[in-house]
Parts: sequence; C-alpha cells; structure tokens
Amino acid sequence: MKPILFSALFFLITISEAAAQESVMLQLKDGAIYYETMGEGVPVVFLHGGFGDRRMWNDQFAEFAKNYLVVRYDQRGFGKSAKPMAKYSPVSDLEMLLDHLKIDKAHLVGNSMGGYLAIDFAIQKPSRVRSITIVAAGPSGLEPPKEDTERMMAVFKT
Repeated sequence: MKPILFSALFFLITISEAAAQESVMLQLKDGAIYYETMGEGVPVVFLHGGFGDRRMWNDQFAEFAKNYLVVRYDQRGFGKSAKPMAKYSPVSDLEMLLDHLKIDKAHLVGNSMGGYLAIDFAIQKPSRVRSITIVAAGPSGLEPPKEDTERMMAVFKT
C-alpha cells in the first residue's frame, strides 16, 4: 500500500504545481515569444543560453516558484517562440514581456547568451532591474582575444 499512497501523493503535488503555472504566447508587433510564470512574490526572470531554451531552468523554475514570481521565456528563434523575421532587440522583447506581466522591477538570472541580455538590460533599463546574476557571460560587443576564439572553435571541429 505504501507505494500506491506515495504515487498518489506525488501525482497530486505534480497537478497542483502544474495548475499554478501559466504558459502563454505573447504576440508582439513583429513576432511572438512563449513564456511561463509560476509562483508569487518578488519577480525573478530566468534567461536561457544560446544552446538551450527556457527548459534549461526546469529545476530552478519549480524551486524558486516556492518563494518568488518566476518568469522564463524562449527568446526569438528558440523553443516555442517564433523565429525572428526582421531585426529586433532582445532588450525590447524583455521589456515588453515585463510590461505585459505588469512587472516594474525584477531579478534577472542569465546563462551565456541570457547573461549578455541581463547585462544589456541592466545597462539600458537600470530602473527595471533589482539585481543580475550571470553565469558564463560577459558584456555584449566585447571582442574576445583571437587565441581564445580559436581554442573555443577547435572544440567544434570534427
């Protein structure tokens, strides 16, 4: 009987967490971005890296939602978001998402490409940022030394 009770309890917890999660496709003037929210409280936005999408934050999403309003989304061309059809600004997309969600200020957590976005957003829209936490990122536009680029690209050679 214990395994059945545990399975039923796990199933109920999973259903209640799923019910608290909101998944939406936000239509923009020139595209669409898919986002998810969960929890309540001070907003935390997770920004994915260039080799992933919003799902790279699965573990953090559920855990942080216990104490915060957590937002994650697929940047254009990733996951469920539309591919870019013209030039666009990732900073503007993030700002439109925050506006849509009526979030004035948020903690930003970004990995790699998402870290670049967090830095750019904090520089361009400082009044909208509570803090930034970045992993494996630097400021956009920074040209790495040639030898670093060559060493990194050697990993991808077959």
